[in-house]
Amino acid sequence: MARADLTFAPRLLPSPQAAAYLGVRETTLRGLSIPGGMLGSKRLYNPPGI
Repeated sequence: MARADLTFAPRLLPSPQAAAYLGVRETTLRGLSIPGGMLGSKRLYNPPGI
């Protein structure tokens, strides 16, 4: 069976990817009220539109 290619963004993104997705810097991202959470010591974001 062939593996399916995923063409959508993951639900929770680490800071660098979330900032790139939104077109802002990571420091700006931290100041926004975007829902997310922590996975260990890693902060994950759920940007709007995902």
